[in-house]
Amino acid sequence: MLENNEASIIVRRHEHVLEMRLNRPDKRNAATMDMLRQLALAYGELDRDPDLRVGLVTAEGDHFTAGLDLADVGPHLGADGLSYVPEGGVDPWGVQTDQARKPVVVAAKGTCYTLGIELILAADVA
Repeated sequence: MLENNEASIIVRRHEHVLEMRLNRPDKRNAATMDMLRQLALAYGELDRDPDLRVGLVTAEGDHFTAGLDLADVGPHLGADGLSYVPEGGVDPWGVQTDQARKPVVVAAKGTCYTLGIELILAADVA
């Protein structure tokens, strides 16, 4: 996955580490559907790539995440919940698919609500 500084999830390789950085600081990194999908795809990349040994989830700005952006995510909620793991992705929370087989570290700072707390709970180290 190529680095894209305009993306809402910035993915960078640092030798054997895959950094996945939440990149919506103007909204306290509140997660949109696009961010959920991008994060699942990054976890999928971590899981498949034999050169990667660990994932690191970080956030741009002063806050880790304010949770879901309900204005964006709300309309996608249905009776069966929320579908956010595209083909090739791995569910960071381990709800829709198995979790990544490699360790994931979450480095949270500042405000951290709802899905951020759940992301920490699903991580190997926080």
